[in-house]
Amino acid sequence: MKFTLNDINELKKELSELQEPEKQAISSNEAIKMMIDEITDLQKQGFKLRDIYQLIKKKGFIDISERTFNQYVFAAKREKPKKTKARTKPETTSVPKVSKNNKSTDKAIKSTVSAPKQTDTTKPVADDTLTSRISSSFTLKEDSADI
Repeated sequence: MKFTLNDINELKKELSELQEPEKQAISSNEAIKMMIDEITDLQKQGFKLRDIYQLIKKKGFIDISERTFNQYVFAAKREKPKKTKARTKPETTSVPKVSKNNKSTDKAIKSTVSAPKQTDTTKPVADDTLTSRISSSFTLKEDSADI
């Protein structure tokens, strides 16, 4: 089957005029997630969760038990990203400014900054025991014949 340019243009026009299909029904859980901000605001104003549930159920938006509604609300609150307060910067210690030719400052910095000390945790033990780099409260011994 062959198409003409006119056929294709008509089809393109019809496709561009199509209406968006109706969206699928939203579950009660998704509906509560979408309304969580309003539910939280109503709670802050003093409304009880039970009253909010009854109003939403009366309007026909949900057909679930009050207990399930409460579970969905609490789950939606947990999933909702919390607003973070502005944090203050942690205090930092002052470091002297270093110039290229200031040898006294270089010495002061080198004297205050040192490499961390390394300690060896290996303890000398008798030849019949196993050695470990980690200090512990017991010593590993070889298996005896009675096992």
